Amino acid sequence: MLRSLLACALSAFALTGVPQAPRDNPDSKAATSAIRGRVVAANTGEPLRKARVALSSVPEPVFTDNEGLFAFTNLPAGRYTLTVRKTGYAATTFGTGRPGSPPISIDVDTAGGSVVDGIEVRMPKGAAISGHIVDQFGDPVEAASVSARRTVRVAGRMDIATQATTLTDDLGEYRLGGLPAGSFVVSALLPNSVVQGMSVSIVGGVSTMTANGPRAPTYYPGAPGLSRAQPIAVRAGDEASSIDFSVSAARLANVSITLVDATGNPVGGAATVARTDEAGLGAEPRSIAIRGSNTAVTLEPGEWILYANGTQGVGVARFSVGSDDASVTVPLVKGARVSGRVVVEGDRLPLSAAILIEAAPIYSAFGAPPTFGMTAAAPVKADGSFEMNDLVGTRQLRVRFAPPGWLVKAILFDGRNLLDSPIELKGGEDLTNVQVVLTSRLSTLKGAVTDAAKAPMRDFSVLIFPADEELQHARSLARWVRPNQNGEFLADDLVPGSYLAIAVQDVDESRWPDAGYLTELRARATPVTLGASEKKTITLEIGGAP
Repeated sequence: MLRSLLACALSAFALTGVPQAPRDNPDSKAATSAIRGRVVAANTGEPLRKARVALSSVPEPVFTDNEGLFAFTNLPAGRYTLTVRKTGYAATTFGTGRPGSPPISIDVDTAGGSVVDGIEVRMPKGAAISGHIVDQFGDPVEAASVSARRTVRVAGRMDIATQATTLTDDLGEYRLGGLPAGSFVVSALLPNSVVQGMSVSIVGGVSTMTANGPRAPTYYPGAPGLSRAQPIAVRAGDEASSIDFSVSAARLANVSITLVDATGNPVGGAATVARTDEAGLGAEPRSIAIRGSNTAVTLEPGEWILYANGTQGVGVARFSVGSDDASVTVPLVKGARVSGRVVVEGDRLPLSAAILIEAAPIYSAFGAPPTFGMTAAAPVKADGSFEMNDLVGTRQLRVRFAPPGWLVKAILFDGRNLLDSPIELKGGEDLTNVQVVLTSRLSTLKGAVTDAAKAPMRDFSVLIFPADEELQHARSLARWVRPNQNGEFLADDLVPGSYLAIAVQDVDESRWPDAGYLTELRARATPVTLGASEKKTITLEIGGAP
């Protein structure tokens, strides 16, 4: 039910122009360079043999020798990310201090035959969490699926990253190993706990539809939802044992859903439901066919939202589900209309570009907007125009399938920039002349960072965000970049404009890039103005201006 993700990879949505991870751009015409290094234990410095070393854009990994040494040869010029795995140790990406932060990239310059040497990867010992899973009678549960998860922030919203998953043995015992240092929530799911999570029965015998859906997991110390889970903090090499808890199959509630027209008469249609609370992080929305009245759906306890459409219009409703049966009535209204034009700055768009303008629903403060069942989309016509109809609820306008090298600079309507900003549509609104600005005139900011004594640094983060406080909510304009192996940072995908840049030692990834967090940094940041396609080099002092 929950997606496993890497924070640095999920932050690269080319479709919206959100902050992108360092890009790998090897030049196949000069595959004559090399990257060499060593893998050692973080606590002792001892070399680690037979560690699996993977390099982005290189299909085959290599393994370290008895001295912990590794080498990649015949490489094209480009930017690479290096990751190491070994049993008993936490997976480690070069230059990543903790999960959620971008890595330090390894740049192989354009000169053929260049060698990047001296790359050292220090692997911390993996932590482990273990315990027993029992049922409501205290008996051990065999083959229960147990996971260790941590919350991560992706594109400004919370999601769940699964770090380890295992099954209990015949004694109900489990062990989750290879964990990085951090705080985790442990959940368990009963074996064979797939239920008819969407058993739709139509009163009057019109039809019956069933669809399988997963039962919600139980979180340590036996809580039914993520909000009531007790996090478990571990350090490198820790063994957190006796994390025991009971898992039971909670009753699912029957929720009757009725769609009505303007006069209150029941009508048919279709609906999509999705969880909006923390327990629904990563869960896929579910589709429901509604014919007649009183369509019954079995749903697990939690907070839900429903988007409906039919011949009489569209509707949205939020509701809570407990252990008791419930009913939801959704009035259908005429949906809103959004129309406008795409404006390009720079080169002409490729003839093959098949751009879509989306109105994605923002239904949760935790999970990212869904792409199934709820998102309206319209193709951009040859003259640059687009139009979407039947919209309702909280929506965010965005671009899908922007060509490589193009970013969304602004989404303008009625004197406002709606980029990364939600709009509330109650039905009947007509938003015309929306202007979506795409640009290929991307700017570049690069440079170095020094400490207070003006000595160059090699391990730091640089945060770049709009200087205009009205654009501070625009997460797609902000960047968190790390240096390469030489201590040089590069952001080569910035739209032209005025920015603030600050070099810091640590970044609170749980708050980045929230407007409140950036506000705290504004006074110490360095102003930078970038023109169209401009390349600028600066030197920052760690911590910013006093």
